Amino acid sequence: MNRIVLSIVLAVFSLMASAQLKITGEYELKYAPVNDPEYFWTQFKEKKASVVVDKDKLRLESKKEGLSVVSCAEFDINTEAEDFIFEYVFKPSEVDDNKPFGIVFDYKNENNYSLITFAEKGFMYQVCEKGEFSVVKRGTYKMSSRKKDFQDEEYSSELKSILKDKDVFDVTIVKQQGKFYLLVNDLEVARFKNVNITSSNMGFYIGTEMKLDAYCVLFSSIYYGDEDEVE
Repeated sequence: MNRIVLSIVLAVFSLMASAQLKITGEYELKYAPVNDPEYFWTQFKEKKASVVVDKDKLRLESKKEGLSVVSCAEFDINTEAEDFIFEYVFKPSEVDDNKPFGIVFDYKNENNYSLITFAEKGFMYQVCEKGEFSVVKRGTYKMSSRKKDFQDEEYSSELKSILKDKDVFDVTIVKQQGKFYLLVNDLEVARFKNVNITSSNMGFYIGTEMKLDAYCVLFSSIYYGDEDEVE
């Protein structure tokens, strides 16, 4: 009986984790390509690692084993007080269990930030505090077919062209009504409670001996017409 109950619980969780998230408020995504001069991405060029904007891509590269690289920019959202959406579009040079890559959020400084990294089939949500990492959640994800329907925004054709590449990751984080959601290709893969995000510095991460091309970030606050209706 215990095995049957466990199977049912896992099946329900699987259905929840693969569902599309419903945004209950109103929002309008702003498109921020990495070569937009409005955003000052962290850039440097050294022998063992580099971050540079090359035409329409922000390229992160680590050439040394054990050397990670982070690049962030600040976005005009009060992440502590507002609900929000951040969508990251990027392409890793490879997907390998020994070479993590992913997104950074709530970046305060090089010793204090949060990140979600991806491997071949799994993800890991970590928090770095005073240079020490702790794991919040491990889980699995699937690169399913995208169901995104772009409207007539001026950036839609450019973004559609990027997302045609099946190796491009479209990763979204959403803070909504006390919960924090992680989506890959618009499908929810995890949700969390009691996540406090105080910094609007967001960006990208690579681990050892990796390259990653970041294309853009899309972001918006979420607005509610009647605050009394917010749960």
